[in-house]
Amino acid sequence: MDCRLRAGRAARPSRATRRHRRSCARGPTPARYARPPCHHRGSARPSSAAFRARHPAAPLALPRRPALQRAWQTAARRLAATLRRGRPVMSLPNAQLIEHSDTLVHLSITADADLIQFAGHFPGTPILPGVAQVDWAIRFAMQYFSPTGSCQRLDALKFNDRVLPGDRLELTLEWSPDKNTLRFAYTADGRAKSSGRAVFQA
Repeated sequence: MDCRLRAGRAARPSRATRRHRRSCARGPTPARYARPPCHHRGSARPSSAAFRARHPAAPLALPRRPALQRAWQTAARRLAATLRRGRPVMSLPNAQLIEHSDTLVHLSITADADLIQFAGHFPGTPILPGVAQVDWAIRFAMQYFSPTGSCQRLDALKFNDRVLPGDRLELTLEWSPDKNTLRFAYTADGRAKSSGRAVFQA
């Protein structure tokens, strides 16, 4: 009996084989779980312009690919370097002061359609660039908090939603004098648009 038991254990199929047999016994995958076909497989991937031409009503999603994240990081480093040199990047929009203290500023900003920042970004679908949002936050902070040093780096940048022409933004600036750090956040109708942290030279 011991020999038969050992032989039975040795002849038992592997876990992968058992899983394959179970999947074959269940039959084909239901259509609702099947992988959608890839229309551009074996050919060039359609461009975003071609997609927008075929689907004009489709919403524009914020891509989260690593290449885009690296592009944002590069833009943030360039912006920080420009601010360190003291060169203005873009004009500031009209802002209404709602609240002001030593460490907190609350502003109301209307993203007018005629802002220069919308020009060419993007043709037909204007979106306020993220670099413009960061630039506004830092320059408003310099105006209200007057930090001693210049902006050295940007951390924890998040762009949650698009800013479109006509959006009424609320900008919150929180200044930490002990750390020389600025926290900023844009919202519109209670929805988060973007946020981040700027570290200034001590």
